[in-house]
Amino acid sequence: MARASRTHSSVSLPLSLLEEIDKVLELGLMGFRSRAEFVAEATRTYLRDLHRMASEKVRGSGRRTP
Repeated sequence: MARASRTHSSVSLPLSLLEEIDKVLELGLMGFRSRAEFVAEATRTYLRDLHRMASEKVRGSGRRTP
């Protein structure tokens, strides 16, 4: 399976969030190995939820989704 292309980006997060992420990494929860891996998965999950909510809103309005 081909690996997705990646790039480097810098994002500033509050220290309290970084500490929470580090706790997850320390405990080995969900198999995350790095902050970057955690943030990438959290972002994918959030975007998927946003798309789902938008689709539900469109369906609820009676408009057809593409």
